[in-house]
Amino acid sequence: MKQVTIQSENIILIVLDYGAVIQKLLVKGTDGNYTNVVVGFNYPSAYENDKKCLGACVGRYAGRISKGGFVLDQQTYPLHNVNGVHLHGGKKRFCSKNLEI
Repeated sequence: MKQVTIQSENIILIVLDYGAVIQKLLVKGTDGNYTNVVVGFNYPSAYENDKKCLGACVGRYAGRISKGGFVLDQQTYPLHNVNGVHLHGGKKRFCSKNLEI
């Protein structure tokens, strides 16, 4: 699992290649100290067992796909659903995918 840090004068962003998780967003206060404004874990490995998708980025569709699938060019594509709603990337969740960065 890789961490990538992007930094400016007042903000430090730390993301993981695991689910595009925002691990930390450190914002500089008027006192010169940084405060993390993201709820998450201190250690990247903790995200592998996270059931709440803390800090995870929204997947390919930011909302829900209803009726358990969709039709494209007259072809039906069923998706994993609970009560007819496909939510947050399905059973294998977008937040638990390894990304290339």
